[in-house]
Amino acid sequence: MTEGCITVSLPGEQETRCSARAAARQWQPGEPPLIFLSGDLGSGKSTWARAFIMALGWQGPVPSPSYTLVEQYPLAQGTLVHVDLYRLAHPAEVELLGLYEMHGKTTMLVEWPSNGRGQLPRPDMLLRFAWYQQGRLLRARSLTKPGTRMLAAMAAVCPARGYSGMAS
Repeated sequence: MTEGCITVSLPGEQETRCSARAAARQWQPGEPPLIFLSGDLGSGKSTWARAFIMALGWQGPVPSPSYTLVEQYPLAQGTLVHVDLYRLAHPAEVELLGLYEMHGKTTMLVEWPSNGRGQLPRPDMLLRFAWYQQGRLLRARSLTKPGTRMLAAMAAVCPARGYSGMAS
C-alpha cells in the first residue's frame, strides 16, 4: 500500500475544480475509488465533488445530496455514487444506505464521513477542506495506490503549501 499527503492552496472555485478534474483523470477500470470529503459548510466539498463527477463524463445537473443523502450517476465507467452524511442522526444509519454493498463496485464520494464514523469502508483518499485567507486549503491524504495516483495528479496542478512525500 502507498500513502502520501499534500496540502494545496485553492484560492477560488476554479482551482478547486481543477484539482478534482486532475484526480478524476486517474480513475482506472476495476479500481473505483472511495473518497472522503470533510470540511466546514461552504468550504468546497460539493464544488470538488461536482467537478469530479463532470470530469468523468456526466452531462446533466449535479445536485447536492444534502436532502436525498445519495445521488447516483450512471457513467460509461460504471455508476458513481455521491453521498452526503450531514443529516444523519447516528452513524448506524449508514447501514441503511448500502454503502458496504457498493464498495469496490462503484466510485463513491462521501461528504461528512465523520457522521458515519466506524460504519464506512476504508477510503482510498481523504480530502479535508479548510478556509484560508481569501481561499481554501485542501489537505489530501492517500491510503491506497489509486489514492496515490489521484494525489500525485492533484499535486501536479495545484500550488503546494506542503508535501510529506509518498511512502511505500
